[in-house]
Amino acid sequence: MNVEEIVNELKYCNGKMPKEALQEAIAQKNKIIPELLKMLEYASKNIEQICSGTDKFFGYSYAMFLLAEFKENEAFKYMLELLNKDQEIIDYILGDSYPDYLPRIIASIYNGDDEALFSIIEDNNKDQFVRSSVLQAFSILYLNGVKDREFIVNYYRKLIENKKAKDNSYIYYEIFNDAKNLRLIELEDIIEKTFNAVEQKDEIDDLKTIFKDDNYTINKKEYPFKPFYEYMYDSIRIIETWDCFTNKFDEEFEESRYYEQYKRVLNKRKKKGRIARDDFYTFETLERIDFFVSKAQWYLDMSEDEKAHELLKLAWINVKSLCDKNEITTIEDYEQEYESCFYLSDWIQDYKNILEYSDKEEDMRELISLCSDIEITLSLESDFFLKQTLVRARAKAEFRLGNEDKAIRIIQRYLQLKPNWVWGYIEMADWYDDKKNKEKYNIQKVKEILTKAEETVKEDIDVVYERLSYVYKELGDKELAQSYSQKAKDIMMKR
Repeated sequence: MNVEEIVNELKYCNGKMPKEALQEAIAQKNKIIPELLKMLEYASKNIEQICSGTDKFFGYSYAMFLLAEFKENEAFKYMLELLNKDQEIIDYILGDSYPDYLPRIIASIYNGDDEALFSIIEDNNKDQFVRSSVLQAFSILYLNGVKDREFIVNYYRKLIENKKAKDNSYIYYEIFNDAKNLRLIELEDIIEKTFNAVEQKDEIDDLKTIFKDDNYTINKKEYPFKPFYEYMYDSIRIIETWDCFTNKFDEEFEESRYYEQYKRVLNKRKKKGRIARDDFYTFETLERIDFFVSKAQWYLDMSEDEKAHELLKLAWINVKSLCDKNEITTIEDYEQEYESCFYLSDWIQDYKNILEYSDKEEDMRELISLCSDIEITLSLESDFFLKQTLVRARAKAEFRLGNEDKAIRIIQRYLQLKPNWVWGYIEMADWYDDKKNKEKYNIQKVKEILTKAEETVKEDIDVVYERLSYVYKELGDKELAQSYSQKAKDIMMKR
């Protein structure tokens, strides 16, 4: 393909991934860069028409990623111009999952204009995820030798010292996270000012442990440094995951009851008049969430978990954005405020279950992040079932990743708050009762955990008795096995 053919392929989105054109663009890097910059310039001049849908130009999306992969700093001014637009425009141009890749793009095209980045990071009126994404770009630049440690430490110190007591926006979680991952021990005296932006107390324990560990090293090939602290190098792989290529509006879905339900709720919302100009962002975001969740449920019915996974991930990203913008802090408030196709707590658990049943390491890490995200975004004080479900899921994922001590701490911390939480003990016991995991299988450990539960728990004790009956049967003690089995039956008979 020549340059003109490549450009023509990349100007618009017709639902088909232009993989060959993208590959050719990378192969002809020097020739295509000026054309890609023209695409960004065109988008900049016609941004209103593009966002309103009157101009179907889509080339800016490909241009951003390719120019980042080429480390073309001429693209930096266009990115800064975009990030200073209204949030609705940013969301439209960058898409739903921009926090995953925006830091990498900014770092890759960085032109040295720190003041321009500072003005975004320090603007309290800007979206907190945009601000934190821009801030993380500095960490990427530090890890790649562009910024020195003194710069990072001094700037983070400035942000922390200027933090208002009640400001718990995500940017302070980003500072905390970077301080932990980069072991910025120079901030130890003030980092606790960010703690109220961190919902998971075990993360605070992790930071304190890392600060004490003089042997801590950064491995850029491991999570979270790969992929979140890298320059852009895999633009085609990211583009391949875009919803317009992977989750097309096909006829089978349109004929399903899930689509009918989606359209019914959408039409009902329109009739209520919730499309006033000042509420248009909320209306569009709810429409996206309903669509993603409805189609995900359709995929789940067909056992297409991978496709459902991607849609539920997008739905959750939109929920986070909506809650942040409209100051929604609980599931109850969300359900009261917005009528949706499916209850938020139900489909969140579907998302969790997909990750929990996966054997992929990246899914386990995503599960940990999801559980943390939910607790940061939505208070679960009145939803004990979901809270406990998330605690178990996070702990199990940590255990499966080899972080046994951390997994135990997660459960034990919640047991301190809820001593009668029998399922915390059951969860830990199950980790050591997996015969497929020969390294961790330990029936004596199972017995030890359940015996502790027997001594502590006063509610649902029959569950413990049933498990102990099984344990003693495994250990060959038929008398005790029968005794515990009878205890469990006696309690159930009284109910």
